[in-house]
Amino acid sequence: MAEKPYYTVTSFEPQYYWSWDTGTNETCGICFGEFDDGCPKCSAPCLDCTVTKCPCGHEFHTHCLAEWMAQGKAKCPLCRSEW
Repeated sequence: MAEKPYYTVTSFEPQYYWSWDTGTNETCGICFGEFDDGCPKCSAPCLDCTVTKCPCGHEFHTHCLAEWMAQGKAKCPLCRSEW
């Protein structure tokens, strides 16, 4: 009977991946960027760049939606429903 090989773990480098749980929609309807990549205002994904779900069900980067609302537009950018 052959001996089993003996191994010693000398280092360990865990890797992880995260993504927004947005159902089927994976891109912002304003900037058309992926939610996991962050908005154009953020150079990289950050904790401040969140996803906001509107009453109509459409989802956008929070920064993109804030700029949309600052322009006085009180309708959904995709379906134009009133908020």
